[in-house]
Amino acid sequence: MIWLVLFACDSPLTELATTSSPSTPPKTSTEPETNAPKDSSDPAPTGMTGTPMTNTKPPCDLDDVERAPGPGWSDSYSVDGRCYCDTTYDHDIGDVMVDTPVGPRTVRQICEAIGPGPGADGNPVYNDVQCGNGPPNNAGDEDWCPGRVDQGKDGCCTTGPTWDLSLVQ
Repeated sequence: MIWLVLFACDSPLTELATTSSPSTPPKTSTEPETNAPKDSSDPAPTGMTGTPMTNTKPPCDLDDVERAPGPGWSDSYSVDGRCYCDTTYDHDIGDVMVDTPVGPRTVRQICEAIGPGPGADGNPVYNDVQCGNGPPNNAGDEDWCPGRVDQGKDGCCTTGPTWDLSLVQ
């Protein structure tokens, strides 16, 4: 735990661990907090854990969804518990820095390291580049609808798996 706290000093995990009351043990999961359950059709693979990022997203609230998204909004998809980027890096998302186990990397570097995957066709698709887990781009829509865009407004708060950062060098 000490290594993780020192490594992820700006992560949501650290914030939870350092603000927990003495009677409440700190959370030890590195999965991002959401207001909705993970997509049950896309379980996380065995042995993979999420990695907190410096750029975290606020909790999702369907009441904040301004308009229903469509599949054309997608920047990522998931298959067999893995998240893949499927993005043009619009709205300056490619240059956003993210903490990884090997140090800060841009979203573009992470997506290139993970690779294109098997393809989005027939799989859950998400508005942001990490299957609803942030970071959001600067257009604003990913702040209020980061999740699934293939389910209309109801999918906005549904997140999938996080990136497999073990692939990042």
